[in-house]
Amino acid sequence: MKYFDIPALILFITVFYVALYINEINEDNENLKNVILKQNDLINAQKEYIEEQYKTFNAPSPVHEGFWFDQGAPKRYERPL
Repeated sequence: MKYFDIPALILFITVFYVALYINEINEDNENLKNVILKQNDLINAQKEYIEEQYKTFNAPSPVHEGFWFDQGAPKRYERPL
């Protein structure tokens, strides 16, 4: 028992809490990843819905015309070649 001193105990407790903190960060990252995937699914569903609506009106779809609506205003971008 004489080899077990206070600095070793402090080091053990520090390593233990750092491991718990890293585990918590990993769980948070997984949760954020799942939220982002769900948001991407919703965005894709909205794009499909808009495409269907434009097909019913026999008009060109804004999804394929090169702009997408960002907070109510059209946002122009270059199409990839």
